[in-house]
Amino acid sequence: MRSSREKKWMLSLTTMIAAMVFLTAAVTGYDAENDGAVKQEKIMAKGVLERFEAGEAVILIERFGEEVVIDKTNLPKGSRINMWFNMEKNDGEWSVLSIDQQITNEKVNRIRELMEELGE
Repeated sequence: MRSSREKKWMLSLTTMIAAMVFLTAAVTGYDAENDGAVKQEKIMAKGVLERFEAGEAVILIERFGEEVVIDKTNLPKGSRINMWFNMEKNDGEWSVLSIDQQITNEKVNRIRELMEELGE
């Protein structure tokens, strides 16, 4: 038979282990309802269409220093080089959500201003 001190120690140890398991699951995003798969957060970013290569679009996501290659058919209608997009990374895969016309216009205007300054 275990002493009162041993029982308290075992209870404390069990409680600490349970707390560690819970915290590990919370930090890593462990999903017990989905066979333990780690949940991935959606990441939003801006990307610029740098170029086309053999039917694929190369988009630069400066915030993360990533170059994303997607099929040209997955771009919004009217997409062109130097156009900015609202991007989403879900489960490790980037996708184009929409054209960010405001940023595209701002960048075009800034380039025009710089070109005019060079011309003067």
